[in-house]
Amino acid sequence: MKRRYGLLTALLLLSIGGFFAFHKYNVKAESNVTVQIESYFDEFNTISTELTNQKIGSKVSFQSSISSLEGYTFAYWIYNGVVQEGLFVETPFTVTSNAHIIAVFRPNNQYACLFMDANGHLIDIQYVSSGGNATDIPLESLPSKPGYVVASAKWDKSLTNVTSNMIYMLQYELSSSASYTVSVLNGSGDGTYGYDSVITVSADTAPVGQNFQYWVMGDKIVSRQSNYAFTVVSDVSIEAIFSDESVIEFPMVTLSDDLIARSGYQTYLGQFHIPTGFEYVEHGLIVSSEVGVIDLNSTSITRYQGSKYNPLTNEFVMSVPTTVTNWLSHRGYLIIRNSDGDLMTVYNELVTSSSVAPSDLFFSYYIEGSSNNKAIAIYNGTGSTVDLSLYKVKVYANGASTATNTISLVGTLATNDVYVIANTSANSTILGMANLTTGSLQHNGDDAIQLLHNSTVIDIIGQVGVDPGTEWGSGLTSTADNSLSRKSDIYTGRTDTGAFDPSIEWNGFAVDTTTGLDSHTYSGTSAKTISTIEAHLPNRTYQINDSINLTNGYLRVFYSDGSATILTLTSEMITDFSSNTSGLKTLTITYQGKTDTLTYLVEAYETSTDLLIHYIDIGATGGGPGEAMLIQYNGIDILIDSGENASAATNALLAFLSSTITDGTIEYIIATHQDADHIGGFTEVIDAYNVTNAILYSTPASIATVLRNTFEAAVTAEGSTVYYAYDLATSMDPSITITEGVNLEFINTNYLQTANANYSSIVFVLDAFGTRVLFNGDAEQNQEAVYGPLVGDVDIFKLGHHGTVNATTSTLLNNITPEVAIVTNGDFLGNEYNHPTYDALARIYSYSNLVPIYAVTGGNWSSETLMNQRNGTITVSVNGTGYAIVSDYYESNPMEISNTDYWHNALNTTGSSGYYYASSTGIITASAFKDALSLVIDGHTSYSYTAITDILKVVDADPAISGNVLLFYTNRSQSAETFVGSTGNQDYWNREHIWAQSHGIDEALPAYSDLHHIRATDVSVNAERGDLDFGIVSTHDGSTLVSDTYGAVSSYNYIGNSYFEPRDDIKGDVARMLFYMAVRYEGNNGEIDLELLNGLTSSVSNNIGDLTTLLLWNELDPVSEAEVLRNNLVYSYQGNRNPFIDHPEWVELIFGSGV
Repeated sequence: MKRRYGLLTALLLLSIGGFFAFHKYNVKAESNVTVQIESYFDEFNTISTELTNQKIGSKVSFQSSISSLEGYTFAYWIYNGVVQEGLFVETPFTVTSNAHIIAVFRPNNQYACLFMDANGHLIDIQYVSSGGNATDIPLESLPSKPGYVVASAKWDKSLTNVTSNMIYMLQYELSSSASYTVSVLNGSGDGTYGYDSVITVSADTAPVGQNFQYWVMGDKIVSRQSNYAFTVVSDVSIEAIFSDESVIEFPMVTLSDDLIARSGYQTYLGQFHIPTGFEYVEHGLIVSSEVGVIDLNSTSITRYQGSKYNPLTNEFVMSVPTTVTNWLSHRGYLIIRNSDGDLMTVYNELVTSSSVAPSDLFFSYYIEGSSNNKAIAIYNGTGSTVDLSLYKVKVYANGASTATNTISLVGTLATNDVYVIANTSANSTILGMANLTTGSLQHNGDDAIQLLHNSTVIDIIGQVGVDPGTEWGSGLTSTADNSLSRKSDIYTGRTDTGAFDPSIEWNGFAVDTTTGLDSHTYSGTSAKTISTIEAHLPNRTYQINDSINLTNGYLRVFYSDGSATILTLTSEMITDFSSNTSGLKTLTITYQGKTDTLTYLVEAYETSTDLLIHYIDIGATGGGPGEAMLIQYNGIDILIDSGENASAATNALLAFLSSTITDGTIEYIIATHQDADHIGGFTEVIDAYNVTNAILYSTPASIATVLRNTFEAAVTAEGSTVYYAYDLATSMDPSITITEGVNLEFINTNYLQTANANYSSIVFVLDAFGTRVLFNGDAEQNQEAVYGPLVGDVDIFKLGHHGTVNATTSTLLNNITPEVAIVTNGDFLGNEYNHPTYDALARIYSYSNLVPIYAVTGGNWSSETLMNQRNGTITVSVNGTGYAIVSDYYESNPMEISNTDYWHNALNTTGSSGYYYASSTGIITASAFKDALSLVIDGHTSYSYTAITDILKVVDADPAISGNVLLFYTNRSQSAETFVGSTGNQDYWNREHIWAQSHGIDEALPAYSDLHHIRATDVSVNAERGDLDFGIVSTHDGSTLVSDTYGAVSSYNYIGNSYFEPRDDIKGDVARMLFYMAVRYEGNNGEIDLELLNGLTSSVSNNIGDLTTLLLWNELDPVSEAEVLRNNLVYSYQGNRNPFIDHPEWVELIFGSGV
């Protein structure tokens, strides 16, 4: 990651099978797919390739070298049965499901003839010489089509005199005998229809109090539209179903039984419906070798994506070879996107059974035996595992109206299992079956017993508030001195508060009978299990402190038998909804043990596109050493450490937080270790803010301090969710996702549990949209040796332990390759701990003199000078284009530490020269910054105009072809030995002054031979450009095109309106070379003074334009790796750099709106 405006996207090509390429992009894939590739070259030569475990969204294509395959010419693509004409052999295909791709080539002396059936399946490929005839295919070898026969003229084109590549389509005609009967129940549309007729059936008016629900054919729901259009391919019996349930319109898909349309294939007719508010994404068929109801999440499925459908009826045909796999289950699917952009999947459904299954728990066994033999059993027939903590049993003694004893249940209860509660003094047989024993189960025959789900009574034995004397019932079916077993056809608990007759629902057995206590036989409908749930909530945008809006929300429940139902979404199903802070969040919907999640947005203010990292100045008004940092993004606040426990430092921290946190909540605090200069202010922070989560060190409690104990007690009292560093860093996924594109990755340093506070520091990386920032507490060299290789490349890092000599090792720097270093030490440079140390700083400059070090603090070894050259709070803003850095006192050009009095103090004996651009930092006016930067890059080594020819052969060398140079304007690779001057072969190369010679630099050294703006170019293009200004050419056509032989380019050069407009890929390069010239040559030491102006400039002036266009080009064409490499090479010759390649953001500071 480079600084903002310095990013390029790279494309990775992976060669497969010698000449096949698979292009991988960052696409969220639903699953892995298989791509089958067949290449036909002639009747004797074919190649088959299978690419497995490919990601959906990948692109597949032939490499360009295949286009020149000797002896063959490319003819056609066939992608999933669709012939693609007019495409190049290198055309990429995006893979969205299992794919079958056929590439058809032909020998140069023959033509390719494709024979296709009506479904787009390839029947045969023949190769025919020019003028020859294709061979007809026998009728018995052709696929049949129900309701049709092969036409007398089999093919749509003549098979004779072939003079080009041909596609022959098999022709059918209707069979005169094909007619089918449609029978409609509860609707109209009956009749006899020909094969392939599209008809509409209409449901009758719904009975009073009822609504039309759906049409059903056999056991399949085929439509939820009262007027339903479909294609007739067989005899049909269809019924309209009505009920008193409300109607919710949602997408659906149907699938027929096998039509038995083709030998060797299973063929299905499907149809989908997409109501308003939804968008089609994909339809298809999944099959499996496993028996049962399958979905896209099932293992061992094969997925076939549909390629076409009838736009009038949304019907489609899926025909799958039975030879593909021995599959036993199949199901149609439809993927749609709702108005919120969420992808959803629905499947073809079976009719929900009308018989009843248990909806909740009920009592299944009752023992009121001798002595203390007391027990009850509870049965779960719901089809899902039940959380028993939601249930309790109440006992009402001797006709009492209030419970004598309450028994809370614990654990879970699986479907078709029972839960036995027994008296603690029951006999060994009963206790051996018990799941819970309690002295509270001490009932007699005249005591009522209730089962409650939360506060709702769901079953009663006896009658609360009534004393029957000794028992309810008589004989064996009484509640005294008997055992009772619930009858097998009972499917729900008794909630009737009236008189209780046990014989109605119970069978009786002799005293102390236990057979059936720990099991239950239910003879009713076996409870189907829930496979998945899918929640729909239209309203998902909220303001701070809004309540959840469930209007029009519903839940689709999919069952194990292939049926589905719709439920109204209720607040009891919702968890994890909170609107007290802003941001993108996730709520959870739970029903019968199954969960679904939906994202929702809480808006408190206009959302920001930038993530902010504040290295907070907590020492400007006093206080001691320490550090505190705050990460902010769209209402999420993460505070890392809190500085010294001194009033000045804590007050400074609280004042800063008050100015930046708007909602009263800090989502995360991170305490890197227990030292006072890192956790000193946390107690006051917790008092002032709601702290949702706390990430704490894992340092052993054996070295805990009083301050640590006080802090941890405050966290506990706050009720924050606590995460410990060791647990996070050693987990399978050691990261926390803050929001999409923003993650915290915790590193296992192997010292997290050591009894040394500094060594046990939390180390983590913030990854925000590709920018990586390292936070390391007070970790030192031993920890760096471990975490450095694990962290890898970062963009910004904080010096470990405030810049101590024992941290920031050369090994760490080589592992993390940073671009920027930041040091925070609380009060002033050179404080009581000598932080930051010169040795640590010098190691950074030794690694690279292009890595700036910005210190939050200022001063020069004393508190009296603490405001001298102080940056104050340093803020890094990050988005998808990179990052930018500002400080309180030096704004967009923070003071770099090797430009401070502290660095130049005589105590610094390192001999390091510091940061290359140091003397230009800490300047807050554009003109002064430009002057200072000019002095940095001034005085470079100058070469003669003749000498730079050989240097150009190095700095403009083609990295792909040894001995060649890449010509700047045309990107053509040219032999380095074909150099000529301004005359000679126009296809050779010469030296181009990007700042044209006539604009003030003709023969004026060192500008005349400055390698930073002289490029190897095509002689003819150099001549056409001449001394024109750079700008936008209004018309791009043949009249303005700079015609020449180009290399691999995506755009071209144009001349018009007195401007030269270079191709898009080098526009930023041109701009940054001109910005360099305008800063490097300021008239110092008798040199020329060059300036950039808006508009056209005189060719005899020291000016060039157009400045406005150049500013735009700097942003649109970011710095490339090739520019960086050339800048380094020129630096090795001239000893100076182009600062606008190292820091493209400086362009705006000097030439834009100013610092």
